[in-house]
Amino acid sequence: MTNDDQDVLSELSDLIEGLTTSGSRSLDEKLFKRVKSICKCSDENVRHLYRMIMTQLEKRHSEIRLSALQIINEIFLRSHAFRELLVDDFQKFLSLTIGVNSKKPLPEPNAVASILRSQALKAIEKWNQKYGPHYVKLALGYKYLKCVKKFNFDDSQSHTEVERLRAQDVENRRANHAEQKLNAVLTQMGDLIADIQSIIMEMGNCFRLVLPSPEEFYIYATNSRDPTLQLLDSDTPSTSSGITHKPVNNDKQSSLRYNKQGSLSHNEQHLLSHNELNDHGLISQSYQLAIPLSTSVEIIETADNTDVLNTLRELHKQIVDKYLPSTQKWLEVLTKHSGHHENLVQAIDLKNSLTELKYKFDKLTIISKNAQRNVDECAKNVDDETADGFIDVPEKEGLEHVPESRQHEYGIEPVKNMSLSTSTTIGEGLKLLTQ
Repeated sequence: MTNDDQDVLSELSDLIEGLTTSGSRSLDEKLFKRVKSICKCSDENVRHLYRMIMTQLEKRHSEIRLSALQIINEIFLRSHAFRELLVDDFQKFLSLTIGVNSKKPLPEPNAVASILRSQALKAIEKWNQKYGPHYVKLALGYKYLKCVKKFNFDDSQSHTEVERLRAQDVENRRANHAEQKLNAVLTQMGDLIADIQSIIMEMGNCFRLVLPSPEEFYIYATNSRDPTLQLLDSDTPSTSSGITHKPVNNDKQSSLRYNKQGSLSHNEQHLLSHNELNDHGLISQSYQLAIPLSTSVEIIETADNTDVLNTLRELHKQIVDKYLPSTQKWLEVLTKHSGHHENLVQAIDLKNSLTELKYKFDKLTIISKNAQRNVDECAKNVDDETADGFIDVPEKEGLEHVPESRQHEYGIEPVKNMSLSTSTTIGEGLKLLTQ
């Protein structure tokens, strides 16, 4: 092979590389025209072209394969040498362009793969009509696609029977998996519902023990109240002889007059309301009082409630770690199946109950016994330190020297006088002893 031939083959390789990797849905006319002119020169160039095309056809990219198929179709219609080479590898060609081998599907992108399959079927049908009687393998390949693989050559979006079976198999596996998950959920619900209901009841009882509601306190009925309480609440004035009644605010009461029907007029009612407010020191009737309410509840742990609080902690842990995730999983599965409405409603009710109990426990602030003991001790120490009202001052070591000029400010006598007075006192004492 001469250097010129080598240069031509190298140029042909570059042309095929450029045509198949351009990403275009159609071939560049100028480049492909040069390819055809090179192939006309010799069969060796055609064979080199075939090897390059098959190399590109094996790339795992449908756009490259689509461009290679377009080149194959054009050269197949023009070169007998090329037709013989392709027919000999016809099974491989079918696998790379149509995907007859289920173990080797067409590569992505899927949209381009569908176009690749459609154009390959059209090209094969056209080849068979024109060259089928002359190429046995071509005719056999066409019958194989039509009779065995059940291709519909009239449908541009045809799919192989293998692909249809594959898609059906995938759908069947998905349905079986969903059915298995549903059965597992129904079985798990049957096993856990009793436990969940028991935990809901037990935790509710624990909350009622540590946080009793007002409805649970004993309150006297209206008809069975203590006579003393009835007397205290009675509007009838007492007739005890030790109590005298004096009218209050006669001037205000005398200003009220009943109308003909025996009821107070609107102005009188307004005056009465205004006077009553003044009696209580209220000038205006429009007051706004904002009372901040805390959403959390503090409970001090004691020996009486420690067992109940420990039970609450354990039940809360079970709800968070086990039962709430289980109910969430049930809902995810049951919402995908319309034939189990009762189970879905039951799962929703259980999840709502568990969520409410978890919320109540999270809003509960439990002060442990050790923490409360520390708070009490700190408060006691503060009270002891501030009870006497005095401030402890550390004692000074030695004597504090006071200048002689300021001794009179502190009521201190001069040192000489103090010495004389001291000596006189000692002398008098000795005289008394000698007597």
